Amino acid sequence: MLKRPYSLVAVVVALSACSAGTDPAVTALDGEWSTGHTVIGLEFGISLSWTRKLVVGGGSYIVFPPSAQCGSIQVSGQGTVALAATRSSSSDVHGHMTLGNAAPLEYEGTLSNTAQPGFERVDGFLIGADGTQCPLTLFHAAIP
Repeated sequence: MLKRPYSLVAVVVALSACSAGTDPAVTALDGEWSTGHTVIGLEFGISLSWTRKLVVGGGSYIVFPPSAQCGSIQVSGQGTVALAATRSSSSDVHGHMTLGNAAPLEYEGTLSNTAQPGFERVDGFLIGADGTQCPLTLFHAAIP
């Protein structure tokens, strides 16, 4: 009879160790992200999934007339947006963002405000084919 309580304790300890490895701080970043009002006239909402090494997701964008300009890239109308990025550290985000059927643009950013759940943001920018950097911050959940 005494073996059973010790077995239960061993199972609880093992499960606790496994759940600690899932890093709830990463999954807390999953969900809706948005740009708010941008300087270049591009706004979008995107649903992102985060892991320790990747950030991926999709959504939709809208450009306020006449168009959004980032260096030699010009975007107009509305369409889909997709992000596929890697994380070389807990705060670095580096990858590609695709707007509609256009060629993917580089996206680089730094995750911040992680100590305040629901107020996280990625301070980032798009990089045009000509090297122009256009600010594009992503906000978790609410539009600021």
